[in-house]
This record gives sequence, C-alpha cells and structure tokens, in this order.
Amino acid sequence: MRRGVWSASRLFIAVLLAASSALAQRTVEAYSPVVQMLRLSPDARTRAQAAITLARFPSPDAPAALRAALDDRAAVVRAAAAVTLAALNDAGSIAALRAHLGDPDANVRDAVTRALGRLETPSATAAFDPVAAVDLAQVRFLVRPGELADRERSDATRGALLRDAVRASLHNRGTVALHPGVLPAAAQHRLRTGSLRQFSLDGGLQAVRRVPSPGGDRLRAEVSLIIVAEPQHAIVGMVTGAASLPAPLSGDPGEQQRIEARLIGSAVQAALRDVETYLAQTP
Repeated sequence: MRRGVWSASRLFIAVLLAASSALAQRTVEAYSPVVQMLRLSPDARTRAQAAITLARFPSPDAPAALRAALDDRAAVVRAAAAVTLAALNDAGSIAALRAHLGDPDANVRDAVTRALGRLETPSATAAFDPVAAVDLAQVRFLVRPGELADRERSDATRGALLRDAVRASLHNRGTVALHPGVLPAAAQHRLRTGSLRQFSLDGGLQAVRRVPSPGGDRLRAEVSLIIVAEPQHAIVGMVTGAASLPAPLSGDPGEQQRIEARLIGSAVQAALRDVETYLAQTP
C-alpha cells in the first residue's frame, strides 16, 4: 500500500508564516503572498503547496490564480488547483474545470472530476447515511465518504459496490468510525478541543481487469482513496489497495458481478487496513 503526504519545505513554511501574518492584518489584498508563490515560484512542489494553502488563507485573487494554475506545466499543481477550487466552493470555476476533464494526467482528471462533483452536487456527501449509530466513546477519527465512484468507466453499479465497501470497512473500526451525520454536543466539544478529528475519503475504483496468470486468468481490482482533513478540505495522503480472484470461466453476468463485489470489498479492506495508524500520524 502506497501512501503520500503533502509536506512543505522549510523555505515554504517560513514564507507561509509571513503570508498568513500579513493576511491576518489585511482581509483584502491586491495580490496575496501565497498567490504570488503559486504564480511565480520555479518549484512545482512549492506551487502545489501554495495552491492547497489558499483553501485556508483565501484572497480575492485566489480563484483566478487557481484557474490559471489548471494549465500549470506540473500535474501536481493542476491537481492541487482543482482540489482548492472545490474547497473554496467557487462555482464560477465550473466552466474552467470542465475544460480540463481531458487532462493528460490521470490524477488531474480525477481531481477535476471530484471538484466538479463537489461544486455541481454540493449535497451529495451530506446525503450519505451511515449503516448504524456510532458509539463515540472510543472514537478518535470520524470519516465521511466523499466523492467515491468508478473512475475506470463510470459504472453506477460498481460505484455503488465501492461506496458500500467503504462504508462497511469503516464501521466498528475501534478508534475510526463512519461519520454519523449529526454530532451530539459532546462530540462537537471534542472536535473543538482536538480529541476528535474529521476526515473524508475521495477517490475511487481505478480498474477491474483480467490479468494473465500461469494457473489461469485472474480478475484484479484496484482502488485509490484520497484522505482529506475536514473542514479545511486539505489533502493529507492517499491509500491504495488491490485484490485478485480467479476469473470466471463462464460469461454469466451474475457470476461476474458477484466476483467484482468480493474483489472491490477486499481491495477497500486492503487500502484501509492500517488507516487508524495512518490517521494518528497525520499532522
């Protein structure tokens, strides 16, 4: 399982602290320092960090700069720009995002698709109901499924299987639980004190494909889940999982669907196997 975490360089942190201090003193700026970094830094990692940071320190010129960053030469910057446009709830950027649905990089296409899903259907996440009531006594991390879908061919059935697998995998995980929706006052207090934290999961099913094998073809499912800290809507990492089973010998659609359901469930479990440890280490 591969994991990645957005981290800033020392130089970026120093500049960001100065930028946030300036933003605290002035609510409106012609050109914010963070936007300047997004526009002018020669380092792609710094530009990407600047794009993500604008979700926490927005400025009036941020949306235009982020829309321009959708054409950045670095894919990581284009993806970060799409994520932040969604976090800023900037519906004025829908047309620009749609124009980049055909980006040559798969991660950018995924980020743009998720951004459009969030901007065009803002209530989709809130409508996701838990499987049962959550006992919050031992829970440290609440996770809400976000934009989860079949990214390979937009198959509604496989997308539903993925969402069901994520929901089942997050249920009764000890310190991690599926977000129950409305939180009681005690949980709200824990959120304010930091003893309870919220995350969402975006991403989806990347592929279900037949793989040649000496013992006979196998069917393999691959999922990629992006972990997002809420309410900042900041990407903190990615977990991936895969599973395989012998491919069905017959062409029976029912048998194919049953195997796909098992595969998707196993791939999700593989991706989320160590999610408690991962979230505990997330800054």
